[in-house]
Amino acid sequence: SGCVLAETSEVYPQNASIKNLSMDLKEIRSLAIGLYSALGALLFGMDIGYIAPILECASFKRDVAHLEDWDNPDVKIPSTTTGFIVGIFSISAIIASFPVISGYFLDVWGRRASIAVGCTVFIMAVSAQVAASSVIHILIGRFVAGFSIGLLSATVPLYQGEVSPPHLRGALMSMYQLMITAGILIASVADVVLVGQDDGWRMVILLQAVPAACLLAGTSFLPPSPRWLVQKGHRDEAFDALLTMRGRDEAVKELADIVEEVQHMESLGEPSWWDLCHGRIGKLLL
Repeated sequence: SGCVLAETSEVYPQNASIKNLSMDLKEIRSLAIGLYSALGALLFGMDIGYIAPILECASFKRDVAHLEDWDNPDVKIPSTTTGFIVGIFSISAIIASFPVISGYFLDVWGRRASIAVGCTVFIMAVSAQVAASSVIHILIGRFVAGFSIGLLSATVPLYQGEVSPPHLRGALMSMYQLMITAGILIASVADVVLVGQDDGWRMVILLQAVPAACLLAGTSFLPPSPRWLVQKGHRDEAFDALLTMRGRDEAVKELADIVEEVQHMESLGEPSWWDLCHGRIGKLLL
């Protein structure tokens, strides 16, 4: 399909030269890929962290909530409104991370393309919030932002796990949680510095576009997921992708493991929701 071609037509722009890197450099590169992709978690944290002080911002109450006594610190936006502004982000994130939606992007578009889609949608959401002139506008922007974060939260940890070497996999995947915390910290500092200024709340929101743009720009340089390529029947491309991150012997072994696991999963047939209710998974849920 077109989506498969988009992911595999050029597995990696500098493939020939990267495959000749030393083992140490390949390991450093794998580490860098895992850390760089964790920028998706930074967006999550920043979006969580910025919102509360903005709701108390005088210029926000003037430009978005349109309160008459907007410069009076005792005048608040109605709690129902603030609840919707805060909560709609989480609602849309849950919707996007639901397997029916996130699974479509992950399986059809691929991990790398899904990250690019998530970043693009997030930048659109940031633009909508920065330009907001009413509560409806900010709600729409927050809903779209939540959708992108839901997709990224399903994609980034999966991608990190599939491209990381086994001995670094746990550490790199834990970076997702650390980057969420870092994003909350960055947003909190930005709020302290900027929210007190006129239209400072817009600058705080706009700041989120910086890591999103960096991650979007870098997706073309990230290797595709070897597991996804094997699932699509592109074993040669999967081996090429592994060679950019592993030594030849390690790449051969890992590819064989991936192929064996994929074939085993295919032999089990299409999964169903009932699978969650019995066996070991059912016991864990209980």
